Amino acid sequence: MKTIFDLTGKIAVITGSSKGIGRAMAEEVARHGATVIISSRKADMCERVAAEINRELSNQAGGGGRYTR
Repeated sequence: MKTIFDLTGKIAVITGSSKGIGRAMAEEVARHGATVIISSRKADMCERVAAEINRELSNQAGGGGRYTR
């Protein structure tokens, strides 16, 4: 994805990214090409969020495989 905020090749660690503002930030940063590390105190929530966002991005050109826990 070519945008003014092209983050392709960058890695972002976003704390509290399993809900709320942290999750919104993780989603947007990934949409702009970054690999995102999802972190939270609850591993099960991280897994769920990662799966949901991976599913969304896999439907877009070049998407998928951008999230890890």
